Amino acid sequence: MLKIAAVFIAALIWLAVVNLSDPTKTITIYGIPINLTNEEAITDQNKVYKVDQRLTLNVTITGKRSVISELSSDDFTAVAPLDEISVANSVQVEVSANKKNIENKISIVNQSVKAVSIDVEDLVDEQYPVEVEITGELAKGYYLGGYSNSRNNIIVTAPESVQQKIDKAKVIVDVSNASQSFEEKYKIKLYDENGNTIKNTNVTKNYKKTKVSIEVLKGNTVPVDVEYSGKPAKGYEVTGVEFEPQKVTLVGKHSLIDSIESIEVPKEDISVDGAKDTVNVEVNLNKYLPDGVSVSDSANAIATITVKVEKLETKKFQINKSDISLQNIESGYTAEISSDSISVSLTGLKSELDKVTSDDIKAVVNLKGIKSNKTVDVSLTVPNNTTLNNKVSVKVKVTKK
Repeated sequence: MLKIAAVFIAALIWLAVVNLSDPTKTITIYGIPINLTNEEAITDQNKVYKVDQRLTLNVTITGKRSVISELSSDDFTAVAPLDEISVANSVQVEVSANKKNIENKISIVNQSVKAVSIDVEDLVDEQYPVEVEITGELAKGYYLGGYSNSRNNIIVTAPESVQQKIDKAKVIVDVSNASQSFEEKYKIKLYDENGNTIKNTNVTKNYKKTKVSIEVLKGNTVPVDVEYSGKPAKGYEVTGVEFEPQKVTLVGKHSLIDSIESIEVPKEDISVDGAKDTVNVEVNLNKYLPDGVSVSDSANAIATITVKVEKLETKKFQINKSDISLQNIESGYTAEISSDSISVSLTGLKSELDKVTSDDIKAVVNLKGIKSNKTVDVSLTVPNNTTLNNKVSVKVKVTKK
């Protein structure tokens, strides 16, 4: 009995010593990552998933101090197998120690996350046209001729909720200071209606890039020259030619543009033959240019040409005999015009005739060799832009002194 008692007492003493030197403790391990496994259970159904919550958890464990004091989050694994997703789109989280010798010496008494909520969506295909946005300014004197895009459309595969946000597919091409045509590949990006880039790991495109060719044309500003053909109806006259634009900027291939000094509208295209009123004609200046050259602004390519045609008028003027100059009177003779005045008829535009007075008409009678009374022609000088309609003569009385 004494031996048995000694053994029992020794065991109690041993247990007491062990518990005092290596007691059982409870601690919390923080920040254990939650691994989502068996993703193909969702992706094989042409679906995607996302998790809105933070994929870490904390566990509370108990065990001997000598065992648990050195443990960290790296010693545990948390797994949420997606093939076990519930009808409510929830997956249970299983936590275990990485090593068997540890797992047998501890107990997990609590975990902060017991299940993960999973949002599952169908993947949807949508087609979008690929737009090209040109930014920047070309080098001075150069103009954008146009561009071509190798990908007119792309197909975007994305969750339905993301598709609803996509407004357009676009590439941005910077042409700053360019003076030559060029071709490059550009990344196709997706944008919402506010112009923000859409970034989502579950979005795929059948083409990621497109090749854009930019045509850069050289500019040259030249005058427009206009001529007309034909004659207005009898009694009418062309009084002026007006046209707009008088200068245009041409764009075209570098090898052609520098050789063009002006645009000439041929007179055959502007006829005033038989006209009794102003003639208005519109012509497209591009038809007078070689292939590969055009007017830079399409609005300026149409020239409006106005040929003013006005009716001529006739007006009579009375010239007093005192205003008629008698020249070359023979020596020893005197001369005098018999009539008090002469009548002169002029033709011209009303605006011109209104400016004319009798003083503007110069009348001269040449009496050289005349020594007796005679009817003599009057030499008349009329103002510019007027035409003399009648021949005028006067009777001159010549008397010997």
